[in-house]
Amino acid sequence: MRSKLPLLFLIATATVFIASLFYFLPSLPDRIATHFGATGQPNGWMTREQHIIGITLVGFAIPAFVIGICYCIRFFPSSMLNVPKASYWRSPEHYPDACRILLHWSFSFGATSFLWTSILNYQLVLANRYNPPFLAPTPVMMLSGFFIASTGVLIIVLVLQFLKIKKG
Repeated sequence: MRSKLPLLFLIATATVFIASLFYFLPSLPDRIATHFGATGQPNGWMTREQHIIGITLVGFAIPAFVIGICYCIRFFPSSMLNVPKASYWRSPEHYPDACRILLHWSFSFGATSFLWTSILNYQLVLANRYNPPFLAPTPVMMLSGFFIASTGVLIIVLVLQFLKIKKG
């Protein structure tokens, strides 16, 4: 049975991301600090509209890029697939399964990316509530570290999936 969980997770996190954009929009000032130095002081500004457009593009571009690549792999020759146990997964009977595994993995990565962008946007909203704006570096570092660690775990899970092959 094929699990719909990665797709449902992707849809749920994309919905949370979109909802958070609309939820935080009224609380944003007209001029937003969007880039901060290592000490948490702002050094880059945008209008509210520029920020919403920018964060929306970042929020959707990362998942769309990865999901798009993983989806398009099915249209390439199987010889281009570079995974563990490649001879098994490149065979005509297993190549569709390999493409499905990659696509489902990309849904999980995309969901993680939506979560990261949603929380980053929330941190920017909080930072702009101070006068002058201030973004504490520790939460951003923790968020980015969590995103990197989550990506690492997802990659390990993907590799392990490709290491499993059905005998016979």
